[in-house]
Parts: sequence; structure tokens; C-alpha cells
Amino acid sequence: MGCDIHVHTEVKIDGAWEHYGSPNVRRCYALFQKMAGVRGDVTKALSPPKGIPPDVTKLTQFMCDYEQGHSHSYLSMREIRQLSEWWGGDSVGESIEIQFGYLFGNEWQEESLPERVTDFRWVFWFDN
Repeated sequence: MGCDIHVHTEVKIDGAWEHYGSPNVRRCYALFQKMAGVRGDVTKALSPPKGIPPDVTKLTQFMCDYEQGHSHSYLSMREIRQLSEWWGGDSVGESIEIQFGYLFGNEWQEESLPERVTDFRWVFWFDN
């Protein structure tokens, strides 16, 4: 049985988290290990699973409750940058932006955020 990831992108606008989107991320166990130690060594992860953030958006929480899953976690803006540097493009040169989609039509960079957006994160969980 395979393991898949469910990702929800959230952005902070005027101090409140808002749901931005839910990219369709393809199965990649090396990526899952790096994000949360899933299907691999948790000591090599950016962070062990942290659970759902307490200030998660209503839509993300609804989808989390509906889909259930395991190893709930999230990555901060800084951790997403670390993940992107680690990823560096796979064997066909696929960027992290191709894998997770673009944020506001740009890369996952805080320098490219619209004026009122101050932060972003990925909230995610896995299923088997």
C-alpha cells in the first residue's frame, strides 16, 4: 500500500491565516522523509511531525478532520526555503515550485509576497 500526502497552503494576511490552496503533490518518499520523517528516518527530517497548528484555518481543519490521516505537521516559511534548497531539482530538473505549485505566481520566496501577506506555511498529513 502506498503513502500519499495532503498539503494545504496557508498565507497570513493582515495578521490572520487564510487558506490559499491545496496542491496535488505527487508521491515521493524521499520528500516525505525530509518533510516529516514519513517513510524514512525521522532524524533526517526538517522536523518530526508537529501536529496541526493551533491557529489553522477552518477549511484546512475541515479537510484534516474529513480525510483523517496520520503524521500531521506543517512547515514554516523558513523550513520551506530549507526544503527547496535540499530538493534542488530531481532527476528531470523538477523544481519545488513545480512539485507544490507557485505562490502568487512566483517562487516560494518571502521577497515576492504581496504587501499585506506577511507569512506562509504548508499544513499537511499523510494517508496509507
